[in-house]
Amino acid sequence: MRKRRILVLVLLLSLGISLLAASIMKGSLNKTRSLVRVKCLGCLGLDPHREEGVELWGAYPEGYSGSESWREGKVPEHPEWILKELDKKRVVILFFWGEGCEPCKRQWEGMRDLGFVEGSERDGRIAEGYSENISLYSLDAGVPEYGKVYEIYIPPPGEVGVPMTVILIKAGGEVMWYSRVGYWEPEDLVLTIEEILTGEKGGQNG
Repeated sequence: MRKRRILVLVLLLSLGISLLAASIMKGSLNKTRSLVRVKCLGCLGLDPHREEGVELWGAYPEGYSGSESWREGKVPEHPEWILKELDKKRVVILFFWGEGCEPCKRQWEGMRDLGFVEGSERDGRIAEGYSENISLYSLDAGVPEYGKVYEIYIPPPGEVGVPMTVILIKAGGEVMWYSRVGYWEPEDLVLTIEEILTGEKGGQNG
């Protein structure tokens, strides 16, 4: 009788442990799926916050949430090398890409087909026809040095992914910028840059 009680207790204990383990695994799986889903929004170019127009910002705009809420209204700490380029009255473009990122490759090749850039993501540069007014940097977001720059310009609400395209100008002595995570249609991107160069969007660089 005593052995039977012990056996029942052991079985109940085993069942309890199994249920607890299953619950933990389910929670971990859901969390993992959530992280993968967020990451893939950028990787697959499925950015749900894509805007039709481009509004240049001076400070971090409203919309940062959670751990990023402290940024709202603050001016980004732009890297010195970017500020030096802006002082030359140039438009600065940062193109962040990642290894194995198909949308990164597709956006880059689309810009290259339009005669806007040359080379590949790894050794990319602005095409000669635009080099007088534009400085372009193609940066691997997986490199720690560039990753720090990437973190400065993550757009609201703090989405993380590649490709990410950042545009910066200096207008009226103030640095203005815009960033977008996810695939950016090359024709729309080039049109936006041309509007900035002609002063139709955000004012002339200066």
